[in-house]
Amino acid sequence: MTQSVSRRLVVGGGAVTALGVAGLVSGCDKLEDLFTQIQNRPVRKNVATLDPNGPELTAYKAAVTAMRGLSASDNRNWTKQAEIHLNHCPHGNWFFLSWHRAYLYAFEAICRQMSGDTTFALPYWNWQAQPSVPAPFWVAGSPLNYSPRSATPTSVIPPGITDPPTMEDIQSLTDFQSYASYASTAPRGGTGGGTGELEGTPHNSVHGFVGGTMGTYMSPLDPVFWTHHCMIDACWVDWNIRRGHQNTNDPVWTGYTFTDFFDRAGDPMTITTSQVLLMPLLNYRYDDPVIGEPGPGELKAAMRSNADAQALKKTLETGGPSTFKITQRVPVAQGLEVNTVRPTQAAAKLSTDALTASLDRRERLFLSVAIAKPPAENDFFVRVFVGKPDATAQTPITDPHYAGSFAFFGDDDAAANALGAGHGQHMTAKRNFIVGIDSTAAALSKAGALKGGAELPITLVTVPFEPQRAVKSTGFSVGQLELLVSPEPSSEPAKQ
Repeated sequence: MTQSVSRRLVVGGGAVTALGVAGLVSGCDKLEDLFTQIQNRPVRKNVATLDPNGPELTAYKAAVTAMRGLSASDNRNWTKQAEIHLNHCPHGNWFFLSWHRAYLYAFEAICRQMSGDTTFALPYWNWQAQPSVPAPFWVAGSPLNYSPRSATPTSVIPPGITDPPTMEDIQSLTDFQSYASYASTAPRGGTGGGTGELEGTPHNSVHGFVGGTMGTYMSPLDPVFWTHHCMIDACWVDWNIRRGHQNTNDPVWTGYTFTDFFDRAGDPMTITTSQVLLMPLLNYRYDDPVIGEPGPGELKAAMRSNADAQALKKTLETGGPSTFKITQRVPVAQGLEVNTVRPTQAAAKLSTDALTASLDRRERLFLSVAIAKPPAENDFFVRVFVGKPDATAQTPITDPHYAGSFAFFGDDDAAANALGAGHGQHMTAKRNFIVGIDSTAAALSKAGALKGGAELPITLVTVPFEPQRAVKSTGFSVGQLELLVSPEPSSEPAKQ
């Protein structure tokens, strides 16, 4: 029988108390002490700081081993849990963050049940501070050591993906859609969509960097998957709670109910988006990782009392408008073939006059890359340069012409073939990426490179995740490149 997450939380669930998400979502105001409840919730910790023989990793290994040993008919079976992702994961739309948070929550509860550790909380991989796959995932004979992977213990995530300046740029975005991916009518098969910067850069790139199974929709077979997505969720907590940016209040998003998951007993469960929004407030917290540049710790600056906790609860439940207003769309190029052998330039170019005018108005500038045909393999990422026709894979990201990067993830055709006709479709027909270029335009303006009447070429450079890795993919097709102008205030100072 399918039960709501509220019912399961009231009945029990390890470290989750009787108040659970149910009390918060139902609007109950007569709580003994919400602040104390929040202080005592389980803590998700940095996997790199954990004792190899400590309770967290011991429980995680025990849970993985036990789930792999379950019958294939048990919904908690390790492969069955990965197939949830294959069959249902939304990527490239605004259900990306909420669906994966619910997925982590349900999986974490199963880990508690299977390990016998009712206080277990999933660890996270802080790839900003530790840009290599953490040591616990390489121990010989450990259930956390999975194959195949393309990365090795000494592999390092390339710059421009998870480093502090890159993450600060992403975490500083104020609009939900440009941060968390774009509006869609459904997690899969809906209309709309497009990939935001959190998903397109660190999320997709880390999947491709680890490689092997992690580059596919069956990526949860690799135990490092769960720690990667805990870090993505920690980024969302930082963006939404510590920095105070609002999630969308669009009823299509806030009113969605997920039915793809199973509880600790293996029974189907339902989780509403309103419950998802309150999970980091009540059901778990992170041990204050620094994401982007250092700032006040998660929740500490905002909450000192039960009244503060209630106010934060209301803020999380309410959200705000998120329309990602575009005041101008400037076509840059169409029908662009990008190959992995040499850098590719757009046939058209950006007008320096248009860039200067937007900087004067303190507008945000984005390059929209609409994909017509994705690559056959996700074994590279793409760097974008403005006004540098000679850019190569060796051009450093400290070059003022560098704008940002994006990467591909998943294989829609493989998902469809695995599930049969009518299943496994991607969430939308669109595979669009955006790269913010206002910081680049400001840097070029400061250097005197935005001369009136000139045009700047856009160069897309495919880069292997490691210089020694062979890239199997031959490239991809871009349907359209556009310059998007948004009234969202830019963080760049006004021109003097």
